[in-house]
Amino acid sequence: MVNTRDQRHSGGARHHGCVPAAILLMAALHMAPILGAGTALAAQEPARTTGLRCRVMVEFLGPTDSASQLFADSLDSTLIQSASVLSIAHSVPGADKYGEDSLALRAERDACSVALQVSLELRPESSSLGWKVYLPPREEPVAQGRVEKELPSGRSLATTFWQEPLSALEAAIAEAEIPSSYVTIVGAPGTKIHGIGPEIVLPESGEVDVPLVIPAYLVWSAEADGARTESGNARVEESGKRLEIPRHPLRADSRWSMDFSLLGFSFPELSARYDVRDRFFLRATCTQYFAGLYLRNSSDTGGDSSIISSYGLLQPGMGFGYLFSRRSAPFRFYSSLDLFLRLAFIEDEGVRLEPVAPWGSCLALGADWGRDASLRLFLEMGIVVYPWADRTLMLASWNGKGMGRATIGGGGFIKGQPGWLAEFPQPRVGLRIRL
Repeated sequence: MVNTRDQRHSGGARHHGCVPAAILLMAALHMAPILGAGTALAAQEPARTTGLRCRVMVEFLGPTDSASQLFADSLDSTLIQSASVLSIAHSVPGADKYGEDSLALRAERDACSVALQVSLELRPESSSLGWKVYLPPREEPVAQGRVEKELPSGRSLATTFWQEPLSALEAAIAEAEIPSSYVTIVGAPGTKIHGIGPEIVLPESGEVDVPLVIPAYLVWSAEADGARTESGNARVEESGKRLEIPRHPLRADSRWSMDFSLLGFSFPELSARYDVRDRFFLRATCTQYFAGLYLRNSSDTGGDSSIISSYGLLQPGMGFGYLFSRRSAPFRFYSSLDLFLRLAFIEDEGVRLEPVAPWGSCLALGADWGRDASLRLFLEMGIVVYPWADRTLMLASWNGKGMGRATIGGGGFIKGQPGWLAEFPQPRVGLRIRL
């Protein structure tokens, strides 16, 4: 029901050679329809609420990169068809969030009633299969073993290859008389739920049963198209409890947000941002240099004690960006590219394009943080390029004011171009408010 796929590789100290390609091809051809059925079963809403949530760790010994995913998928397919297993959560050796904690502790923390650790060594003509079964919170295995086997054919890999660890798992569950418990999650179809094991997507019925160890304390978040991100917590003390996910539709203008920020930690600016999709956004920015904080650095030797820095310059611009993280994530990374004009306010001449560097562009990487999508703190670091600039006059106009920055530049690439200049880093820090 709730299933994920991860790479499961662990390099062994010994090298025995790779599994013959012909065996892998034959196995793949035989496994394709069976694994497809197993995957579909895992993704659908289950027809039963019996069985337990099982945490599985598979460790491969030897150079088996080309075969590990095939074997891991066949194990998943075998387990999910057992009446004792309702869903699977995976652990990758040495690469999951619990670090060096035992598999039993990882299972308990992720609401799994049982854990299975499998090690498989593939040799040119044979294989060695080992297993350990854990019943959390006990950290010692309740069953373990190892058998030497021939390399499986496609048919045996799909049917009998994992029989020994499966039998040990089912026997341990039966002897322990672990009660099967679950929570029913109810919400709008398509809602994605995080925090209760792997990501859960509610089916068309709007309900799904998730097995877990009772009592359990759940901290969850949910997101759905056209709705606000929801979050909450719940204490589950009895099987069959219903957890209802609320849905608050977004207002028509909710794709808009406003950024209030300081460019270079000095000059206030205002930006309007529109989310085109969950990942892409457009924005318009206006930076003013009429009044900003004068941040002194080690090169400032003058006697000016003013804390205000002022230039007759306005910088409107437009750009677009891409969000690397999901919309509801508390901490999100993104990138942006902006183009802007530099409008100079010159006495007796009015407003005109700034003659030293009339326009430029900024490529930035940013991150924002917030418990709620409506209010976030953000920080961006960018590199600014002035493609049509007089480098000497540009550097002179800064007069040593502002934060220290590095610059590169050169002459023009075409006739009549005075040159170009790039400065970095250009920081921007501020507050993002969703309207």
